[in-house]
Amino acid sequence: MAIKKITKEQLNSYLSHSVSCDITEFLKPYSFTITNGHNGWNSLYPDWESNDPEIVNGNILARWVDLMRGIIDINPKMICSAMGAWQCRHWDSYVNRARINSLIYKIIKPSIVLQAMCFEIIDQSTLNGVGFIPSWVFSAFNLPYVQRRFDVHSMRWDDAYSNTDHHWYENFYTEPFILKAFVPNIRKLETQMWFYYLGRTYIDMGCESLNFCRVEMMNGEPGGQGGPYYPDYDTNPYWWNIVFNKLRAYADTKPTNSVIPTENIRFLLITGWTNGMVDGNDNLAFDFHSGPIRPKQNGLDLNINGGGCSIVAIDSGLCKNVFNLSKGGRTPSGWWCAHAPAHIGLDNTTEEYDIWAGTQSSNCMTPYHWDELSWYAMQKKSYRDNWLVYAYNKTKCLNKDASFFFSILGNTVIAQNYHRRYIAINPTSLFPPVNTINNIPNGIPNRQTVQQFASWGQQSIIKQIFAGWYPSPYGWVMHNFTNEEVLNAPSFPNVLSDVIFVGTDKAYYIGTDYRIHGYIKDNGTIGVWRTVSPSHAATNSQLTNNPTPIGAQAYAKSCLVAKPDGSQLMYIGYDGRLHGFFINNVWSYTYFDFYPQVLSQNNITAYSDLIWPENNRIYYIARQANSGQYRIYGFVWDGTWFGVYPAYAASVYYGQTIINQPQSLGALAFRNNRLFYRSGNGFLYMYNVTGLWHYWFNDMAGANLKLIQQNIRVVGDIALHNNRIYYVAAEGMTLQKRIHCLIETGNGTFDTVSPSWSAQFYGNGYPIPVIQQMQPGKELSVSPDGKRIAYIGIDNKVYYYIDPQGSGWNFAYVPMPNQIAAVTAPAIKNSLRFQDNETLFCAAPFVIGGPIKSMGRICYFKFERAYCKHPSINLIE
Repeated sequence: MAIKKITKEQLNSYLSHSVSCDITEFLKPYSFTITNGHNGWNSLYPDWESNDPEIVNGNILARWVDLMRGIIDINPKMICSAMGAWQCRHWDSYVNRARINSLIYKIIKPSIVLQAMCFEIIDQSTLNGVGFIPSWVFSAFNLPYVQRRFDVHSMRWDDAYSNTDHHWYENFYTEPFILKAFVPNIRKLETQMWFYYLGRTYIDMGCESLNFCRVEMMNGEPGGQGGPYYPDYDTNPYWWNIVFNKLRAYADTKPTNSVIPTENIRFLLITGWTNGMVDGNDNLAFDFHSGPIRPKQNGLDLNINGGGCSIVAIDSGLCKNVFNLSKGGRTPSGWWCAHAPAHIGLDNTTEEYDIWAGTQSSNCMTPYHWDELSWYAMQKKSYRDNWLVYAYNKTKCLNKDASFFFSILGNTVIAQNYHRRYIAINPTSLFPPVNTINNIPNGIPNRQTVQQFASWGQQSIIKQIFAGWYPSPYGWVMHNFTNEEVLNAPSFPNVLSDVIFVGTDKAYYIGTDYRIHGYIKDNGTIGVWRTVSPSHAATNSQLTNNPTPIGAQAYAKSCLVAKPDGSQLMYIGYDGRLHGFFINNVWSYTYFDFYPQVLSQNNITAYSDLIWPENNRIYYIARQANSGQYRIYGFVWDGTWFGVYPAYAASVYYGQTIINQPQSLGALAFRNNRLFYRSGNGFLYMYNVTGLWHYWFNDMAGANLKLIQQNIRVVGDIALHNNRIYYVAAEGMTLQKRIHCLIETGNGTFDTVSPSWSAQFYGNGYPIPVIQQMQPGKELSVSPDGKRIAYIGIDNKVYYYIDPQGSGWNFAYVPMPNQIAAVTAPAIKNSLRFQDNETLFCAAPFVIGGPIKSMGRICYFKFERAYCKHPSINLIE
């Protein structure tokens, strides 16, 4: 709907360089007097008189200038919480001040995005300060103009007096009515008109982002799956979209090339403290999501003000944060995402007023009995500096596509009853260093003498973070494809084995129910991955012309493969036959039994190693019922599919008797018209394919001589790359498994190299004894450039050797991140495969040490910025 759009890359750039800072704060000392039993200090802005000493001596202006200089020096791309009054009795004065502040910041840096807060609180005194409702509010809602003020009675919940979720403050019942603070109900027209007025007012100031805060709290009654504050409230976006659509439409009318920078509205980014609201068509209500970080006590660096805290993903209970929970869909800008970008920061929702501050707490919402921001502010400066670097990287670590960002604080209230502010800028004459215990420089803040206006001194470290001074190293990062990239992925995907990709928009696997499932990328490159099941889709008469009941489809045993042109899938069933699906489109599939009469006539059953190397060729290892031998069989296309038996063809056309052709026990591979296999004696053999029906048996004497000379035998998978055959070998009497390689030099001669032993003797400068290298299991995969040879170890984890110079001789041994456990069931293949030189996929039926819900994912490793390996994480945790 929105005309003005923003790409995901642009949005991420703003969010990753953002600082939360109230730029409208007067920075004047506050009285701690509680008026009428009300502690809402932010609402006590007076009408300043010209003889006010803070104005006369210039302190207010000087503090404001200091703050502005410090924030601009940080060089943020976005200022969150830049404006927004939490109860404001002098609305007209506040709006003028906010407009001037916005103009100054936009003049200094026109590209900066300013965000306004549209809070979840309302009272009649604020509404009275607004004056009469502007006529444009009525016009936006197609209502006749009436000269009147906003009415809090028409906004509040009907049960606001009895339901504590629908009003504010413990002294609610003793306050005068005009001061009573309510939670507005977005389902009411008056509330929608209020938020439209509020949002449009901020847009007219130049704000290109609006934060509607606790949106679920204002949305509806229990029954939904809400965000971090109210997890049970309604998340239907219908009522909010009434307001959002009008605001987006208004933003679209604003210019982008005005000489007045606050008139330029390039886009409108709407967020809230939520993990998302999605309509029935997968349209997201918000451009990005926001929420609390919920730091968890780790008991390190204990001090009088508390101790160390870590950041973890919490996805249940009152303590949950947005990690793993951000909903996906089509963003208002039109691009798709499995999880919308999110902004996560320190929350100051809880007042610090008890005698236990600084001691251990079991409540994750109050670390060491502080609110989150107060806990952070009360740590010594060196810890605050290090924790910012940590939080910036750990936030990305917990969300592997790196589209979650830590919202760094610049200026905000610490603890409401203290009326102190956390000011991140470096010290100035009016912002001296914060008082510390025993006046130790950069020591632990003294919470009894903390100044109202002090420097907490994070300006330089924030500037360095934004300037990229603390980059994470590059490395292999494990990703959970199912969780990270699939929209509304099921809680239990139950991936078992045989992960294959078909083109760039389809992935399939055998599930733990032994049916074929997968993911498809809907709408092409701008789409999003979704779940699909060829097995179940083939039963639907609306999706296929020849539906087959699920009970009539053979269970999948192993070896899921795809025709090279991407038109069909095939697998070996538990009945020993071949079965598959025509891929009509990403949603439509037709089941078929593949020429079962051919297998019956030959009295064979499909056993393992099904491959479909060319559109007109299929091969597999079959068990012969009469002899009990395992032989290669296949199909070739000649107007229709015909069965083929290479051993028999070699005897007929070339006089090579079948008895002299060893059985096929695995490692079936095809390249350049040569069909390789491993026999039970541990040697390699092949058939040269000389025609559609013609096969010539090759005993590979030169290669097998090398095996004899080295006293090794092939026992596992093989992987082909150019003139190289990588394989798993058992060595000598010990039968220790290592990775070896045969290098074809021409005329049937071979040279050899072993990545395992090369890594012991050379290791690219870091040799590791073979005894310390994990032994391989059965699966191998070689990267397209041939520089990486990955394998699944006997411990079910992934490892690889790298040949960084590409010499083919000097390999280094590298363990992958150890969270992954790979498939080990017999005869399972196609689960370990390079998509490109820096992306390696595999199936993960379970995760070591993980909860049961971690079962059955497609995982992949990608060589990229490894945020979880940043040194700051070990420093803090």
